Amino acid sequence: MILGSCLNAWIPNSGIDSHVLALIGMACVFAGASHSLLASVLFALEASRQPLGLVPLLGACSIAYLISHRLMKTSIMTEKIARRGIQVPYEYYPR
Repeated sequence: MILGSCLNAWIPNSGIDSHVLALIGMACVFAGASHSLLASVLFALEASRQPLGLVPLLGACSIAYLISHRLMKTSIMTEKIARRGIQVPYEYYPR
């Protein structure tokens, strides 16, 4: 929200809504931490009911997801298991 307010102060005619930027930021944090791109996008769309924010939401969450996959081996869902020494598979295969 602070970033959106700063952008509106620097570029007053940009039409950027600081509330939408806050929503995109929260969705990006969730996408990066949980390694679940589509779940975070759908969660943000469901919470806000603003389909006009889909394109920036997809773009920002995709960037967060790709950076997270490069820097983190596990997600927040499997980090505790991996710290205990249990091998966590990267992909799950049906048996």
